[in-house]
Amino acid sequence: MNFKIYGPFVIPTKGGNRVYLMNDKELPTFWQDLKREYPELENGCGCYVFGIRSGGGIKPWYVGKSQKQSFYKEVFTYHKKNIYKDIIPREHGTPVIFFVAKLTKGNKFSKPGESHIEIDFLENMLILDALKKNRELTNLKKTKFAKDLIVTSYFNCTKKMNGSEKYFNLMLNK
Repeated sequence: MNFKIYGPFVIPTKGGNRVYLMNDKELPTFWQDLKREYPELENGCGCYVFGIRSGGGIKPWYVGKSQKQSFYKEVFTYHKKNIYKDIIPREHGTPVIFFVAKLTKGNKFSKPGESHIEIDFLENMLILDALKKNRELTNLKKTKFAKDLIVTSYFNCTKKMNGSEKYFNLMLNK
């Protein structure tokens, strides 16, 4: 089970003082540009992370998966575009997307299908990491539990560590 990260790719926007996501007529240009650099990536599957690049960093805003259909069919669905459209005008920066593509044993892009349980696992991991960077992550599923869970000095807690907690964190290389 190998995955490879591609990106960040700038999501084209338009507008002056108010920035808007590209419309459906402009989407093919995004995929054509991507295809020049990475042929077949659009037909692959895996996870993707939408973020806003600003001030030398990138803040994650949405983590998704493309498991049963390709990145091309999943990343800019009506639901996803509404999420992006809500964030883009209120955040200052450049919208970008990363693809975390599943690869075959021959290092080709895996095709979408039913039996990609490792993509679910990866999505959960990415959501947890994205939540550490942005507590306002827009994912509705798989975030409530992670936001509410507290393990003193280990997960979602800023309290100073005691001896047991220090050794526990050292053991897990935190």
